Amino acid sequence: MLIQTKIFCSFDNDVSGDVESWWDDFCFDINRYICHSEHENGSVLNLDGLKYPITVQLTFDELAFMYEQKSSFQTITLN
Repeated sequence: MLIQTKIFCSFDNDVSGDVESWWDDFCFDINRYICHSEHENGSVLNLDGLKYPITVQLTFDELAFMYEQKSSFQTITLN
């Protein structure tokens, strides 16, 4: 199941010394889910295959609900 959201990106500009940040489109497969935690901008998400956690715009509760739906008895029996 693919989830569409926004990912928080940041870039340290070595020339000006500023940190630039923005939200960009992001899509991930909930089957790659490892864990997540709360963050002031959304949630920190760990996915299998990524070296580092990422910050996504989904709330802690939204991610928990999506993972719960993926692992529910009804979803498993449909597969």
